[in-house]
Amino acid sequence: ILIGVSAGAIQLGQLAWKREENNSFRCFNTMQLVPYVIDAHREDDNWSELGTIIQNGDEYAKGLGLPKGGGAIIHPDLSVEPIRHPLISMEQESNRLKHALLLPPSDSPPPTAVMQQTSATFH
Repeated sequence: ILIGVSAGAIQLGQLAWKREENNSFRCFNTMQLVPYVIDAHREDDNWSELGTIIQNGDEYAKGLGLPKGGGAIIHPDLSVEPIRHPLISMEQESNRLKHALLLPPSDSPPPTAVMQQTSATFH
């Protein structure tokens, strides 16, 4: 079992990027332990950077967006299981960027119940 949290999750993927001063992206290889380009906590901008990276990557590039408070389990068969919150999946299909919403299993506790429990712990 290998766990990556936030930037650590990004490091488990195929590559990461840094936005340059001229708004271009400089991509660099990461650990490449899972066959996805992973981004975390950028749901507020609708995963725009991840979409740009996937659109400009090779035709087989696949992206996963992990929202705040969410996570993913990548199983040995490379299937993806969202944890707590839906994930965004992106890939190229016929020269278009295809988005999919991956939902957590129905037996996962609802995020609001977890949030209420967490906030009660801090009172």
